[in-house]
Amino acid sequence: MQNALKLSLPALVLSGCISLPDTTAKLTTQPPITPAPPQKTLVIHQLQTEVITQKNVAAVIDFSNQTDRDLDYVMFKTIAFDAEGKVIPAMKSGDDHAYLRIAGPLSPEHRTGDQQWDKVWADSSVSCFRIESAELIFSDSSVEDYSTDQIELQLPTLQPAICQHDQGSLASN
Repeated sequence: MQNALKLSLPALVLSGCISLPDTTAKLTTQPPITPAPPQKTLVIHQLQTEVITQKNVAAVIDFSNQTDRDLDYVMFKTIAFDAEGKVIPAMKSGDDHAYLRIAGPLSPEHRTGDQQWDKVWADSSVSCFRIESAELIFSDSSVEDYSTDQIELQLPTLQPAICQHDQGSLASN
């Protein structure tokens, strides 16, 4: 009788009288997991003012190029404040913003050291200044505007409260 069952089972399956569980493996394709690319940034190591005379205040910035390309120029858009939070206008333009430009070449990982711009503000009551953005011009002539999320502060001292992160800018004294 067991032989009869063994012989008749394949015949029953082929005829559709009984069904066996589906054991076919199904392939599912999921997209590969791609790690996020490293953030391309400018890293600010020093950001301070220097009073040269009563009517001549300089800006000092030390930064490094953490992008993956050579830079020809960097122009920082800055704004300065006194201790009460009043905007100090730029000396040359009288505008709220002063634009500080440095020429390269600046290779990736290059650190500038203290770069000083004289005659930025004409008021020695400057307490601190902020970097609000930076325009980068690369060696291939392409231009990118970096906002504060692409500019990282690694300052040795805490900036005054009036110049801490506010409305998307970076600041220090």
